[in-house]
Amino acid sequence: MKQTISVKKEYDSLDKIVDFVKKESTFTCSKTYDHWDVRIGHNMQTPECVVIKDKGVHGAKVHFDGENTLRVTHVFPNKIMHAYFGNSSRPLLLRRIDEIIIGTIVGWVFHSAKKKSLNKFMQVIDKMKA
Repeated sequence: MKQTISVKKEYDSLDKIVDFVKKESTFTCSKTYDHWDVRIGHNMQTPECVVIKDKGVHGAKVHFDGENTLRVTHVFPNKIMHAYFGNSSRPLLLRRIDEIIIGTIVGWVFHSAKKKSLNKFMQVIDKMKA
């Protein structure tokens, strides 16, 4: 589950986004390296992102997709939970059959919870919209 929004020019860095989320909500928020996706930054290193956590097992990863464009993605902040229940980054043809079946079942089970938690995070992030 992903959403893309345009933000105001005053929120042009990840540090400013962290400060805003900490000020406007009760969520736990931090800046960390993006280990959920395989992305390479402009300096050929793993880019950073902002992770917003709720009290449960759900969270959102926020990173810049363009100059003033944020991409918000639902993630499991815990690395172990993400390993078991997160989306596989391997192409469909290279996945084992058990990965495909378990991924489909987990998608059905967590779909409503993911959508509900992402909507809570988006209520805070929408305040930064341009």
